[in-house]
Amino acid sequence: QSADDERRQQRLQLAVERMAHATFARQDELFLERFAELLEPNPRAMKRVLNAYAIQRDLALLRNLDVLGDRTLRTKLALWTILALRWPMLGEYLVSASRGRRAEASDEVTALLRDRNVRAVIEGSAYGVTLDLETIAAFEGWYDAS
Repeated sequence: QSADDERRQQRLQLAVERMAHATFARQDELFLERFAELLEPNPRAMKRVLNAYAIQRDLALLRNLDVLGDRTLRTKLALWTILALRWPMLGEYLVSASRGRRAEASDEVTALLRDRNVRAVIEGSAYGVTLDLETIAAFEGWYDAS
């Protein structure tokens, strides 16, 4: 690893530490409020998504994904976070598919893929994006579905 790479990694780690500050948490909360209709109907759902999103955001930044500057990518990260939390079995299936493993979908996964709520997250049409396998592959480094 070169000195430039080390300095860049140190700057990224410092940025991640700074984002743990309450100001960034509030900005994330404001950003994620627009996805509230996709969450489970219970009071803890937003807090879980907020916490998971913050972790995913930081990991994405450490993987050199510009989820802060690229609004489309940031929106996709929010949708992926929601999907992975609400339907972990589907998340595992999509991660495998994003890695090129074309396993047959279980009955449960097939049913989820037809579900209106799941479709709203994957298609993301209300947000102007689609959650595709290429994007999942970029985000999936944190998700161990091996």
